[in-house]
Amino acid sequence: MLRIINGEVYDPINGINGEVRDICVQDGRIVADAPGAPGARTIDAAGMVVMPGGVDMHSHIAGPKVNVARKMRPEDHRNDVMPRTSITRSGTGGSVPSIFTTGYRYAILGYTTAFDAAVAPLVARHVHEEFNDLPVVDKGFFAVMGNNEFLMQRIAAKRHEQARDYVAWLLQATKAYAIKVVNPGGVELWKFRGNVHTLDDEVTGFGVTPRGWKQATAPFSDATPRSVASTIIFASTACRPVRLAMTMPAGSPRASRSTSVARHP
Repeated sequence: MLRIINGEVYDPINGINGEVRDICVQDGRIVADAPGAPGARTIDAAGMVVMPGGVDMHSHIAGPKVNVARKMRPEDHRNDVMPRTSITRSGTGGSVPSIFTTGYRYAILGYTTAFDAAVAPLVARHVHEEFNDLPVVDKGFFAVMGNNEFLMQRIAAKRHEQARDYVAWLLQATKAYAIKVVNPGGVELWKFRGNVHTLDDEVTGFGVTPRGWKQATAPFSDATPRSVASTIIFASTACRPVRLAMTMPAGSPRASRSTSVARHP
């Protein structure tokens, strides 16, 4: 049993905007009131903000790309040292903090969850190993598939069931939270100093376009196994509406939803 008193509470869902009030927690849930009981804990949050934990939906916090960046910025580590304490491990900050410092500073900022927005399936195991050391916050990652050659070949051949099954297998094998499709086909063309600039530019050698990629894969969010919470996040280099489709696991109060959003270069 826990009572947080005198805090400045922000709770948009319940229309609470900066009111000083008490928050009571019982059995891991917020309750209207927690009657006094032996062993009950009280935290005086006077002068502090009490709010729902933040969720960072787009971060880069783990994996080879981050470790390369850490090696390229040694001056950051020298200038921002986080000493070890009785309850925290040592680390360094700067533009690319060490993994321990990343978790601690997310917590200081009020975050409870962070997602790495771009992880190649080949390095998923590496990311999970780093996540095991990321303290305090919950975490997940999006598996990048927008330039997967096998997937583009299946889409070009209109073998959509094979493409769907492959996506489901990759999600399960990598334990990713979501599929990330950014600049579909564009990275393939970068190999030849090219890019896709509109939704209808063809990816040379594959006969697919970003629009065709989206149209073929958007239904996957409703077709992949319900044991996997599958999300397909599309981002385009063109200033066009893109589709974000999310499917929650079976039994969720929100079975599925899709939203159109505008992304600019």
